[in-house]
Amino acid sequence: MPNKHFWAGCSIVAIWMAVLFVGIYGADFTSETDSGDFTSVPVVWGVAMFATITTIFVAWRGFRD
Repeated sequence: MPNKHFWAGCSIVAIWMAVLFVGIYGADFTSETDSGDFTSVPVVWGVAMFATITTIFVAWRGFRD
């Protein structure tokens, strides 16, 4: 089924394009302790984690015969 493979591939590309745009334009998770120390983590790490899980399931469903 080439059509199924095509749309699975397009979906995976769209997922990772979204991760790219979040990485470029996204904000950071920041926290401050009582002593005034700051911690900053880019939000793209969380998005990429879920994109990885989603890519695995889309590829499993879309590319199996």
